[in-house]
Amino acid sequence: EGLGNAKAVIDRVEEANKQYQELLETNKVSKEKAEEFLSELKFEKAIEEANRIESSGFPQLEEFEVWQREFLETVYAKRSTELSKLAKQISEAVEHEKHYRYADGVESLEFVPSAMDSTAVDGCEETVETLRERLSFKGKRFEELDSLVVERWKKKELTGLLLDVTELFELNPNRKAIGKLKDDLE
Repeated sequence: EGLGNAKAVIDRVEEANKQYQELLETNKVSKEKAEEFLSELKFEKAIEEANRIESSGFPQLEEFEVWQREFLETVYAKRSTELSKLAKQISEAVEHEKHYRYADGVESLEFVPSAMDSTAVDGCEETVETLRERLSFKGKRFEELDSLVVERWKKKELTGLLLDVTELFELNPNRKAIGKLKDDLE
């Protein structure tokens, strides 16, 4: 009977040790992944991975829980800073668009990390991705139409020119020459 009890104790100790080793490895992997996600500015994934950390009553694993609390504070602070910076960049690009400076708008989004291209920001109606696409399209379309209108005007190809001039004017009503040409063609 004494050996049975000793065997049962040894089995429990071995099982506890096995559970400890598994948790230790799992926590190490979660910590590594969480830190990698944070470096990539993938905040939600970093939080999710950090929340997998557990000690399950093993005092030796409590250091992971301390790390987790500190790490989550860092993630929330960095996320707040990055979202604030992103909102400012989006606002700047929208301001450029209002003044028909499409290339400047695209340029103001140049340093947005790609991981944040599709991030929604409070107070902003669209993401960097959609804004960049629209500004790029408008800028290219303006250049296209500008060249086309000048070429057609020089060749006196006036049939249907009003449609292109009107679209060009809508893309940049500040250009007086376009407005004058539009008035002349109407």
